[in-house]
Amino acid sequence: MTLEQGIRAAVIADSNLNAIISGRIYHERMPQNATMPAILFSRVSTSQNSMLDGIDTLTQVRIQLDIYGDTSASVRDLSTKLRTLLNGHAGDLGGSAVQFARLDSEIDAGFFDGDEERRRIISDYMFFLHE
Repeated sequence: MTLEQGIRAAVIADSNLNAIISGRIYHERMPQNATMPAILFSRVSTSQNSMLDGIDTLTQVRIQLDIYGDTSASVRDLSTKLRTLLNGHAGDLGGSAVQFARLDSEIDAGFFDGDEERRRIISDYMFFLHE
């Protein structure tokens, strides 16, 4: 299972999160006219550090999670629950042995879908693991 599949599985398995999103966590592309609230996520970058004796085997993966909803309160609540699940996580994440995960940044942003305004929080998480 990939890191992305592990993140999706962990979010769905978390009863606090899934009670709100009902499985609406999408990888890279959200369906048109998707029911809100929902989470969209994708891998932004992958990097490894160079060492004097070669490449470090610890991989740093940045995953962006966009939380969409109809109100600021709903996206803020989802963001808090997602942070509780992922920030500081160490251990198995769907088969990926995550050494450590941390919230790197969070941006509160709006989103317009035609004439309808949606709320969005963009969260970037760094995952450190051996891929």
